[in-house]
Amino acid sequence: MYKLLSVEQIRELERRADEEQGLDGASLMREAGLALCEAVIDTLEGPSQLRGDSTAPLAQKVAIFAGPGNNGGDGWSCATFLQQRGVRVTVFSVVDINDLSGIASDAAFVAVNAGVHWTFIDEAAGLEDIFTLIDGADVCVDALLGIGIRLPLDEHIATITDALNRCALPVVAADVPTGVDADTGAVDERAVRADCTVTFMAAKRGLALAPAFAHTGAVMVAPLGLDESAFFDFLGVPELYTDDDLAQQVPLPALDANKYTRGRVLIIAGSRQYPGAAVLCARGAVRCGAGYVTLACPESLVSLMQTHLVTAPVVGLSETREGSISERALPMLLNLASMADAIVIGPGLDRAPKTAQLVREFVAAVNDKTLVIDADALNAFVDHPEVLTSHEGSLVLTPHAGELARLLEEESDKVAAVPLDFARKLAGEKRTVVLKGPITVVSCAKVQSIDMFGPPVLATAGTGDVLAGMMTSFIAQGVDPYRAACIAVRLHGHAAIAAMEALTPLCVTSEDVAQFIPVGARNMMMTENGDE
Repeated sequence: MYKLLSVEQIRELERRADEEQGLDGASLMREAGLALCEAVIDTLEGPSQLRGDSTAPLAQKVAIFAGPGNNGGDGWSCATFLQQRGVRVTVFSVVDINDLSGIASDAAFVAVNAGVHWTFIDEAAGLEDIFTLIDGADVCVDALLGIGIRLPLDEHIATITDALNRCALPVVAADVPTGVDADTGAVDERAVRADCTVTFMAAKRGLALAPAFAHTGAVMVAPLGLDESAFFDFLGVPELYTDDDLAQQVPLPALDANKYTRGRVLIIAGSRQYPGAAVLCARGAVRCGAGYVTLACPESLVSLMQTHLVTAPVVGLSETREGSISERALPMLLNLASMADAIVIGPGLDRAPKTAQLVREFVAAVNDKTLVIDADALNAFVDHPEVLTSHEGSLVLTPHAGELARLLEEESDKVAAVPLDFARKLAGEKRTVVLKGPITVVSCAKVQSIDMFGPPVLATAGTGDVLAGMMTSFIAQGVDPYRAACIAVRLHGHAAIAAMEALTPLCVTSEDVAQFIPVGARNMMMTENGDE
């Protein structure tokens, strides 16, 4: 697990590293250079070469673009380590080496004395000039500007970032891609789009926010030797979980388990207009280990549901003339709810006023139950927040930015700009909020996490229904709602990636995501040794 820190908090870490652990700026820069070198070698040759004992020279060429400050110094330090590994490396500096100062200057002269070649890129250099410089390179390193960046980029730097974005070579960014605000996630329109970002000391909050996350590529956190105690009092900051963090909390069946002790899920979903959502939600719940999943849907859909769900009982409910669940279904739903360990309501419901009224009455009546409220069920509370506020059981709300904005009576653009703040606001003291989008924010009263793992193929109808069933399944098996949401979001991403690898990104549907949950689970739960 990594804490997502602000720039101010990173500066405080630097102070602690120096005063409490004896890691001065020069020591940190050497460690940063080594971490960056390892990422570059990994890009060139793969993990086996990176961590092996081979000292054979590498044939590839690396181009490092170094800025005027300590981020540039990290690039120079990386160059020294690459040179020692036999990599052909050239540093392209935006300032003359003699104009560098402090530890960046020291790192540059160490590199030059080690035999590293370098070239000064003056302000007259155009795009084609830079293309000529990097001709023949296999990997580029962006070490131009770090966390102290001020936007917009000046033209000299922007010309180089344009070249990096257009050169069709892998780009490894040092700490943050140039043009990305490490605090807010704001980006310059010409910001580097890296394939990998090696961020130093701790993960930066801005890297996990939109639109910055689209510029980072894979994010690797290099602690630089910092002891965990350095982070102890950074409380309430967002967290970034690893697969291992979450895999350890996946509920596995006990030796004496039966279908009732493994968790009973009730799904209230579906309408004549959206029957598929109920199926997808049920498949997500079944695939994530719940022992007994019951689907309650409009009566006219029962035969269709039974055709698609052979492992989940289907109960027909009174419905409106339009094929929505009617308010007359409440007694039946309350009876079903009494036997459930966790309930999800919303996938495939429509916005009919009578259905919305039923949703509110049901939530109010099952005051001690754990509920996942999803999709159209959320809209039932736009003008009735008191029902959610008064609920005494655990609630998990799963809005996208537009739904969150409606629930809070805010503008969607504001929510999208600062999703962490608004997710925390809706969560309050009692609820868990899963804010869905290109990144997913999971928020409760005391802790927040950001998940960047979901691939773009999840941007298709029905994937949210699968996710709702998954997290309800984990809750029914006894996992805390916040942790259940975090596990489900990550596994959802793994399932999508597995489907994408098997079917190509073009062809993945929400049905495929549900189908590939087992493969995603296996991949997520693998250890470094390849064993489960």
